[in-house]
Amino acid sequence: MSLGVVVSCYRQERFLARTVAALESALAGGDWRGVLEFAAPSGETLQPLDPRWSVIRSFDPATGAPRRPLTPGAGRMAGFAACGGEWVLFVDSDVEIERDWLREALALGAREPRVGGLSGRLEEWFVMDGVTRRNAPDMYGVGPRDRDM
Repeated sequence: MSLGVVVSCYRQERFLARTVAALESALAGGDWRGVLEFAAPSGETLQPLDPRWSVIRSFDPATGAPRRPLTPGAGRMAGFAACGGEWVLFVDSDVEIERDWLREALALGAREPRVGGLSGRLEEWFVMDGVTRRNAPDMYGVGPRDRDM
């Protein structure tokens, strides 16, 4: 099963290196193609990426002027159009995916082709004044175990 991975970058790029590293680790050995989709200029520099990544921008990198304004949803669709896949994983640039969750999700998608989407627990952290702290261990209240959705 091929997987398209779209990382939407909306002013949280300071975490992007961790996001990409977690994704590449979780996707090791898999069939995937990814897109980093930037809606606005960023002062962050991109590290060398796995060749399966491509970068699209809705602005001119030389001038910073918008080519076309993209909402977060439209940006995700532009990213998906650029990478395709039988399944797509949408990730914000400040999210770290757990390898076990991703592998289980992909296995479920392969076993159950009628599944329309998968979700999971989101552990929320904040960085304030240089200090990282945990805010909510289960932001959406999905609980500690899988359940039908």
